Amino acid sequence: MKNIKESEGKSGSFFFFTHDQKFIIKTLNRSEKDAMLGNFLKAYHLHLQEGSSLLTRIYGVYEVVIHNVSKISIILLQNLQIFPIKVNTFTLIYNQITLNFSKSK
Repeated sequence: MKNIKESEGKSGSFFFFTHDQKFIIKTLNRSEKDAMLGNFLKAYHLHLQEGSSLLTRIYGVYEVVIHNVSKISIILLQNLQIFPIKVNTFTLIYNQITLNFSKSK
C-alpha cells in the first residue's frame, strides 16, 4: 500500500491506496458494514445491471482478522480519481429534468 489517509468525515475511517492508485481499501465501522450488507449491495448490483454507471465499482466487503488482536471490516473499491471523466453539464441537467418528469407521471 502506498498511501494511508484518515477520513475527514465523522466515521474516522482509514483509506489505503494501492501502489498504482487503482484501488482503495476503506475501513468500515459497524453501521457502515451493516448498511452495506443490508439492502445497499442488492440495490447497487441491480443499478449496475441497468447499463453504464459512473458509480465506483465495489469489489467486496471483507473482515480481516488479526490473530489475538482485532477484527476489521473493509471494503475494496475502484479509485475513480485516476480516470479523467468529462461530463457535459447540459446532459446532467437534462437527465435530472427527465428523471423528475418521469417520476411525476
